[in-house]
Amino acid sequence: MKRKAQRLLTMLMTLSLCVGEFSFTGIRASAEGEKTITGLGTGAITDPEVPADGGALWSGSYVYYGKYKDKPVKYRVLDKASADFGVSGKSLLLDCDRVLEAKRFDDYSKVWTDSELRSWLNGEDFLLSAAVFSDNERSAIAASSKEGYSYKEDWNFFNGGWDQYEDDGLAGDKIFLMDLKEVETPSYGYGNGESVEEDGDDYKKYQIKKDGAGVSKGWWLRSRHSWFHNTGPYPSNGNCVDYVNSHGCHYGVTCSNPDIYVSPAFNISLNSVIFSSLISGVSSQPDAEYKLTLKDSGFSITTDSAVREDGKVVIPYKVTDSSTGADPTQVSVVVTDGTWTDTGWSKGAKLLQYAKLDMDSFSMEGSGSFVPDSSKVTGKWGTDYHVYLVAEEVNGKYESDY
Repeated sequence: MKRKAQRLLTMLMTLSLCVGEFSFTGIRASAEGEKTITGLGTGAITDPEVPADGGALWSGSYVYYGKYKDKPVKYRVLDKASADFGVSGKSLLLDCDRVLEAKRFDDYSKVWTDSELRSWLNGEDFLLSAAVFSDNERSAIAASSKEGYSYKEDWNFFNGGWDQYEDDGLAGDKIFLMDLKEVETPSYGYGNGESVEEDGDDYKKYQIKKDGAGVSKGWWLRSRHSWFHNTGPYPSNGNCVDYVNSHGCHYGVTCSNPDIYVSPAFNISLNSVIFSSLISGVSSQPDAEYKLTLKDSGFSITTDSAVREDGKVVIPYKVTDSSTGADPTQVSVVVTDGTWTDTGWSKGAKLLQYAKLDMDSFSMEGSGSFVPDSSKVTGKWGTDYHVYLVAEEVNGKYESDY
């Protein structure tokens, strides 16, 4: 083999990797301790199922991300490539699958941008806490921006009147609460205003969330509303903030209510997502659970020429680690039919093979080998397929990798 054909293409983790929708359909999670990659970027992660009228429960993909009170937190994937929040290169929109704890919205203000809850979510107790997010997880969370709105809906009750709904939007928030429009967005897997009758009452069951014990709880939204009677130009609920009650119905409640729970949402920059791997379920199918491999700009890896020996490819490498929050634990090989450039993977590229480099034990400098999958990796190295070397920190089942 010519030296050019033998040369290993090296991926430096300092590069910004672009997401790709590249997956192997129908992959099942491997045994404990094995990493099951479903594709480059968000891979086999899917958008939610659009709910049918009549109150179907939320159904879609889940991603584990960070911890709260020492327990991993599962998030619903509302949009795997969102353009709704002003994130360059699009984002992965996540909404917490459960409620975390009860907290008041604010003492006096029903405005999200002025609220205690916004400060709490974006401050030392949540976003900036090392007990909640790692440095790499925090860096991957994008600043979200969105325009606000104000509209009214007529209703008839005694003398009649109307509901006034308002939201000031988002101004670079990292962590936020969903608003009323978002939890009624069908493409997010949430309700479209249709209700389901249960025990004589109408419930919007798409938005139900539970605590760690499995008990349904009411949870805050960031929007607010007032209702006005035709008999006078005054709101009958001065400091009310929207929330979703334990039955999944929308109501307004005073902002100082201490019994409503917090369920955070945020966007992850797709440029920070290297791979996605399957934790449980079947890839690309509803209810599958994933975790992410995130970029760590402190990792880099270099290599000399790879050599074929007895059907294996032997690769020398050297890992450099200037990261403050992660340590490499393995070297992996990624084989694609596309190429890497400064703008990411070439359009339409597919993941052909992912494998941990085989070696006696991991060290920062050494060599290892892998056996190309002859059923998927065919043709000429450097032309028909390309091999990239990756330094990784692989963590526990529900923890992000880097």
